[in-house]
Amino acid sequence: MVKSRSKGKYWPPTNKPTTVPTGFPTSSPPTLPKARLALGLNHAVVIQDDGSVYGWGSDQYGQLTYATLAKQTIPVLLRGISAAIEVCAGIGFTCLVEQNMVKCVGVGGVLGDGTSVRRANFVVPVQTSASRVTCGANHACALSSSGGMACWGWDGYGQLGTNMSRTRALLPVAVVGYANAGVIQAAGGFHHTCIVIMLALRSALARTRGEKWEMELQL
Repeated sequence: MVKSRSKGKYWPPTNKPTTVPTGFPTSSPPTLPKARLALGLNHAVVIQDDGSVYGWGSDQYGQLTYATLAKQTIPVLLRGISAAIEVCAGIGFTCLVEQNMVKCVGVGGVLGDGTSVRRANFVVPVQTSASRVTCGANHACALSSSGGMACWGWDGYGQLGTNMSRTRALLPVAVVGYANAGVIQAAGGFHHTCIVIMLALRSALARTRGEKWEMELQL
């Protein structure tokens, strides 16, 4: 169940909120929902147990697959998706993983399809065998099943980790030094990206253009 704090509404619809337990049984761990929730700047998306994806909020750039100027005040089904397992959202765009492929929709230049065209239908970046995806404000990164990582979108502060002097990558580019390095998790921020590699956490603070991974914390 998802609740929007700003509106005080629940999804799926219900007459009253579910009671939140004060403690968990000690005999077995609690059963967690399969749903995945992601928040963009002005929209939200959630994966249901059956793999379908619903979204609400702004659809100005097609990030909810309808490209309507009016905000979606109730969840709508994102078109063309039926088996999503991961989802993320940025400023005006949504990316997800379905059948080992990353698919993105919304504002142009951050979809990884090699163009700056706005899309209201999901497109597939050049990234195969993807297992996870993460979105920053204006960039996204995909993790492959082999532990590699590729990123695309805005790179004005070096957040793509490609060690190249440019402001944007329209196609996925492998992160320098981590092509098959066992990356197991990644997270994107406004102008930075962090990754977890086996037993080490590496952070690209990306305060200046082209800056490399500059902090390492051994766990």
